[in-house]
Amino acid sequence: MAVIVIADDTNAYHGRSGEVMALGGTESSVIHLAEALAANGHRVCVLTRTDRRLGHNGVEWGPLDDGHRLAGADLYLPVQHPRLFGLVPRPRRLAVWLIWPVNNLRHYKQIPAMWRYRPVPVVASQWQAREYSWVLPRRNPPIVIPLAVEDGWRGCEALPQPPPPRAVYASMPQRGLPWLLPVWQDLILPRVPGAEFHVLGLKAFARPFTDTVPDLPWTANLNEGARASLRVYPGLPRDRQRDIMRGSRVYLYGGHRSEAFCLAAAEAQALGVPAVVGTWTVLPERVRDGRTGFIRDDRQGFADAAVRVLTDDALWARQHQASIAEQQGPSWADVAAMFERALL
Repeated sequence: MAVIVIADDTNAYHGRSGEVMALGGTESSVIHLAEALAANGHRVCVLTRTDRRLGHNGVEWGPLDDGHRLAGADLYLPVQHPRLFGLVPRPRRLAVWLIWPVNNLRHYKQIPAMWRYRPVPVVASQWQAREYSWVLPRRNPPIVIPLAVEDGWRGCEALPQPPPPRAVYASMPQRGLPWLLPVWQDLILPRVPGAEFHVLGLKAFARPFTDTVPDLPWTANLNEGARASLRVYPGLPRDRQRDIMRGSRVYLYGGHRSEAFCLAAAEAQALGVPAVVGTWTVLPERVRDGRTGFIRDDRQGFADAAVRVLTDDALWARQHQASIAEQQGPSWADVAAMFERALL
């Protein structure tokens, strides 16, 4: 049994936080990896901005200040930030889990910490591996361990018939809606009358699921028909998010420079939802162009592909079945085993 410490200062959360509030991809990935490693018999401690200490599903959760008590851990795995490297004294192995873009590490303020501590970098995508700067300590070949889709979203049966013309968006609103909403209004909706656009991805830390839907500033300039087509949800429990995405006909996301894996796209594909995405950063790794969706780099091409999936039943069926057959990816148990082989 190894002692494994994971540290993430993204937010104040712990293993039970997802029961009452929506979590982002970073937080949910930390929880799932920690629980999968604990299930393999390791002592796993996760430190976040929480002010609580508790045990849940075999994982010990506590505040960042607890790092000094875990000196000498077999593996210390901070998430993304060099400022966390010294939190746990004298670990037997230090690795940094990079699940955001890696360009922050080549900032002149971060480079000294990277060379002082020389952590083993673990990235989630081939795009990150290519972007990892030559001025940083490297490992060749790089360790690439993808994020996983949780078990309740994997292995679904193919649907017997297409859903209604519903599109779904499931990333942070500021990452893609300012670009996507005008494309929906001007180039997609007029060609698919009655289509609906469902917006997920609104997370609200420390606020319960019962909170009201926040206003989205980008809807103010939409016409009446486009506003009527929108279905904007507050933070939702995971099973409800899954049901909405599974009941959608296409996943739409133009992309954003902040995406280093795009778990939402991976989840949609695992559920069998064809995706139309842009060419930003890692998105071409998440979708098989022409087979499980389309990758397009311009507004008109993006809209044309979305309209095809929304209206062509035969095309939708082919891409739906291909997504289920080919886009399940690893489970969190698989990912935990990859970490063990690479770092323990």
